[in-house]
Amino acid sequence: MALASGQNMFINGYFKVTDFLTNQVAGLAIHKSWWSRQYEYPWAFEFIKPGIVVADMGCGYTLRPFKNMLATKAEKVYAVDARSEAKNLVINEPNIELVIADITKHINEIEPASLDRIFCLSVFEEGVDIQAALTEFKRLLKPGGLIVITFDVIANPSKPVGVYKGVSLDLFVREVKKANLEIAGGRDFSMENRLLHPDWNLAVFHCLLAHKDFQPRQQKGSKVSLVLDWIERNHIKDAGVAAWPGHIAYPEVSGYLIPTLLSHDSISLAKYLGEWLVTIQDAHGGFRSEDGKLRSFDTAACMEGLEVASAYFFDKRFSNSAAKAKKWIMDNCLDSEGRIYSQPDRQEFRNYSLRVNGLLGITPKWLTSREPKWPFGNASDRTHYITYALEGLLTLGEKEMVTSILENIKPAITDSGFISYWVRPDWEPAPPFYACHNATAQIGLLLTKLNIKDELAKQLFDSLIGIIKDDGGLPTHPGSVDTSWTAKWFLDFEDAIYDSNVLKRLT
Repeated sequence: MALASGQNMFINGYFKVTDFLTNQVAGLAIHKSWWSRQYEYPWAFEFIKPGIVVADMGCGYTLRPFKNMLATKAEKVYAVDARSEAKNLVINEPNIELVIADITKHINEIEPASLDRIFCLSVFEEGVDIQAALTEFKRLLKPGGLIVITFDVIANPSKPVGVYKGVSLDLFVREVKKANLEIAGGRDFSMENRLLHPDWNLAVFHCLLAHKDFQPRQQKGSKVSLVLDWIERNHIKDAGVAAWPGHIAYPEVSGYLIPTLLSHDSISLAKYLGEWLVTIQDAHGGFRSEDGKLRSFDTAACMEGLEVASAYFFDKRFSNSAAKAKKWIMDNCLDSEGRIYSQPDRQEFRNYSLRVNGLLGITPKWLTSREPKWPFGNASDRTHYITYALEGLLTLGEKEMVTSILENIKPAITDSGFISYWVRPDWEPAPPFYACHNATAQIGLLLTKLNIKDELAKQLFDSLIGIIKDDGGLPTHPGSVDTSWTAKWFLDFEDAIYDSNVLKRLT
């Protein structure tokens, strides 16, 4: 998904160091000492348009220029702050009205349902009653209006907390629901490349809120609910999610399902899976695959879920467990060239390990010199594995490489509208000649994230919708069992499609 500035980012998620940043917006400077405003201001400014009425809630009493930036486009800007020092602000713009008021209480100076946009940037971490503020924002917001928010969260619960105590994402989402608002757009809880303030132990989350039903999810949204219900039923009591119905609990899938479940409001199951992973972790830090062996890929997937859960629930059990998992991979499976082997014996090396590189933020030294370019070697391979490699490449910032590889994907599309199960290096299908449903979802997710081949992404999504069973199950390929990883990638694809649809409406 792309904003007008070309930023490829979900509407709701952590700011990343790879996101767009600038030292000025609308010709007004952003002070270089502000560690996150160079990201926050240009992102928030994407949602302003000419001729509308807006408010900058908690605008500050020092020379914070965001209200002035808004005034370059908006018809009217209410600059609202509760502190008496704000009375001394010198405002030269005729379309800015200073309002001294508490944002958690009834603001008499602004008419109900009169605001097209409400901006509240880096305010909630200062101890604000979030539910009270959101309730007042909702009262002032027009139908179809937007609430544009950023706030600090504690980056790592296992480390000391600095000046600001941060906002619990778990609490924030609950307060949004209590205020009868909804989060507009997809949610990206991934932790890689997060913008961090190391001294204050903070990251920054950006979020868009709206009245209920601002942008309905897919027209066949009931299918999404079916898939979520299938995952819930496939959860084994006192354990994780099974690989498929009747099989054992699978740590890998249980781990990387956590961010997926949080994005779809299955909060309780996400937390339970994190708690289960903590209890089954090997004493040395690794996690076991279905065959009982400690593997880097499985360990990284569990680490991914635990890191996301640690920040979302502000729980040091999860962050401690994730740190142990990361250390196990780096101590046992990583070589000096950046290769991550499947197991500590370092005998097996597969292209899908690039997903682990992405999660760890380790760019392999051999990546740029390899011929032919990774992930394609001289032999055919499963598209499911290839897409794991492409996901890792994208996380490592290799956007152009991934885009170039996907530009040539047409031969891999089957007559039935799916991605082939096995392909040669030129994307030509190789035996066995049938479709791979989870690779279809993974490729569709990548296309949507990159904002390329929209028609193909839509085709792939519609094809997947068509094979969801009445009980919500999704087979890996025609005739196979329904698998939890296929359900996971479909839900991630759906969330990205939803995010893209909201952006298209706004931009």
